[in-house]
Amino acid sequence: MEIPKREQITPKVLSPKYSEMYDISGQKEITGHSFDRYVRDKEQDEAIKEQNKKSATAYIREIFNAKGEEQLFLIKLGLSNPNIEVQKASAEMIVFAPIEEVASLIKLGLSNPDIEVQKLSVRAVTMTPKQETASLIMLGLDNPDIEVQKVSAGMIEFALKEERAFLRNIVLEKVRQGLENSDIEVQKVSAGMIFYVPAEERVFLIKQCLENKNIKVQEASGVMIGSVSAEERISLREIVIKKVKEGLKNPDIEIQKASAEMVWFVLEEDRVPLMMLGLENTNIEVQKAFAAIIRFAPENERASLREIVLEKIKQGLENPDIKIQKAAAGMIWFVAEEEKKELFNLIMEKGLGEELVESPIYKNSGVDDKPFITQKFKKTGSETTLIGRFELKGKTILRHIEPNAFLIWQRIYDDYNVWEKAGFDYVPIEPIISYKLNEKGLVDVYSGVLDLNLMDWESKTDIFKDELEEQKKKILDVLTQLKIEHGHTHNNNFCLRFFRDANGKVDFNRAPRLYLIDFDAVISL
Repeated sequence: MEIPKREQITPKVLSPKYSEMYDISGQKEITGHSFDRYVRDKEQDEAIKEQNKKSATAYIREIFNAKGEEQLFLIKLGLSNPNIEVQKASAEMIVFAPIEEVASLIKLGLSNPDIEVQKLSVRAVTMTPKQETASLIMLGLDNPDIEVQKVSAGMIEFALKEERAFLRNIVLEKVRQGLENSDIEVQKVSAGMIFYVPAEERVFLIKQCLENKNIKVQEASGVMIGSVSAEERISLREIVIKKVKEGLKNPDIEIQKASAEMVWFVLEEDRVPLMMLGLENTNIEVQKAFAAIIRFAPENERASLREIVLEKIKQGLENPDIKIQKAAAGMIWFVAEEEKKELFNLIMEKGLGEELVESPIYKNSGVDDKPFITQKFKKTGSETTLIGRFELKGKTILRHIEPNAFLIWQRIYDDYNVWEKAGFDYVPIEPIISYKLNEKGLVDVYSGVLDLNLMDWESKTDIFKDELEEQKKKILDVLTQLKIEHGHTHNNNFCLRFFRDANGKVDFNRAPRLYLIDFDAVISL
């Protein structure tokens, strides 16, 4: 990477080209000080490289290259490795062990104190001889953790046909016990296990869950309605309708909002009256939740529902409460296309453009503006921490990823020349602010928060569609040239960043920049 040497950098002097390629509109300007912070610790670079040699990725490679007894030995050894990531990687590798050894490895994995290792081990049941499968599933179902039980229940289809009924009855008992548990999370997971109980028991359990006081348990059981016969669904959907109406009368706004998620479980023709109730709610956030599900209404009913949303937006934008104005601005995506341009202009006039493009990562996260609050962000792949400190919320998140993945991410982020040659005037890679190896052998990476992702944007509007698709293609072409496989280049992992003026207002007259994010699964081919 051709960047200024350390002695060339002062807090006031920095290569113009470097600044241009890494500056992000609306975020703090890159200075010598901030650059120095990024490169300050060469010891960290060396420590990460050393850790990479003994990381989970390296261990998987070692197992792949091993044969017979050596491979078996490495999997066993990995399950007790002090690095939890190596333990999890070894559990995933059980499926590659000799078939006669898989059962003993699953048992070893189930004895591991880490729940994720246990769950990964149980999934290897798919590779065991069928005559051994039922006893291994039983071990998982007897596990005290409900998540392990659920994974084990999902393996029943791999057991001998004559043993499945017995296993489903055990799951039935686990579900009953879980629904009696005082822990709401246990109840939710138990509701999600109804699919694995005997068919004749499902309706009663779904009804029991739908009558649960917690709407999240109700929602989890609503998903199960599809597992019963068409005739049995009728009475269950009637209960759902009643629960949506009850939820909207609840004084708790969060329950009112969550009621919108239940509407999906009733017949299409029954959804419109419920959506109308939600849209006529006095709370703008509840209106917004119901506006978001209009796409589930019958096609011939959507136009009239969008008209209601349009009126609610106009009313909200005239409200003196800035929070209501912001919520109203966020509803623009749910009106008819021909109405959006006028609303865009109105929202921009009120200085609310930021609300249209805000990153969704904080939605329902529980992270607020209190200082020193962090929260784990649930996602597939790497673990991510959201930060609620005043100066960092909305600007920085903390990713925890494997050293190998970080080193590749860092390499393609640092090499701005390759992106300039490809025609970019910026580096279209998730920004790295700082990084450090943690005690678990992962790299803690503070990365910059961008705007909403490409999937969200394209689901709401076709503005800048051609420009964004062209940027995406160019990014993927460069990765191909570099022989780098990102791992999941779906549109959720491409984020927009709009230009801002000096006052921080979003400029919708310029096509936003596109960035590829989330490098937890990246590999070099």
